Amino acid sequence: MRLVSILICGALVAGCSGGGNKSSGAANPSGSGSQVATQSAGGIWRGFPAANENLSLYIAETGELIVQGSSFATTPPVLTFGTGALIVNNPNDVAGTYRSRSLPPTIPSAGQTCEIDGTVTERSLLEVTIRCTDTAGNMTERNVTLLYDPAYDTDSSLAEIAGNYTVPFRPLTNILNINASGVVFGMLDNGPNCTVNGQVQIIDARFNLYRFELQLSLC
Repeated sequence: MRLVSILICGALVAGCSGGGNKSSGAANPSGSGSQVATQSAGGIWRGFPAANENLSLYIAETGELIVQGSSFATTPPVLTFGTGALIVNNPNDVAGTYRSRSLPPTIPSAGQTCEIDGTVTERSLLEVTIRCTDTAGNMTERNVTLLYDPAYDTDSSLAEIAGNYTVPFRPLTNILNINASGVVFGMLDNGPNCTVNGQVQIIDARFNLYRFELQLSLC
């Protein structure tokens, strides 16, 4: 049995191996007639917004965005998951939005709507300001520097991730199978027992990020 971290609800997931650098920037004409390469924001990005906090952004070449964060300033830790989109305005300005939920859900900032703007250095550095408004109307603003994770550089394929997966501390009740066509079937025990059905899709075969669309039933 192999291990995989999955983000549910139309999520993007990265595999585990590394690789060489790849570029996907497109050339666009400037007013002077010269060619200016638009930077790609695609990648797996890691940063630390504050002490005892970490933040990961999974950005596909399509602009799809998954946000995953954690704060260890409290007990239990607060985990955050978000989905949205991000674009690059020529040549390297980034802008995007996402909505997130936090666990445990009882904290005031459990639900947030966030805006991102900043700059990207392709496959190297992402410097952004993140402004969020929670369900109570409270606003926060943070400047975050995120570094590129080269694990994104590996090619993706359904054959590469086909197999059986489990959670190590509960291996008999959390099982996921992915077949060679990307069809997903499994069981999730997160309190109630759920049957998992879904599909894995390749986003861009040059890069190590996958789209999972999963449905939980019989919970």
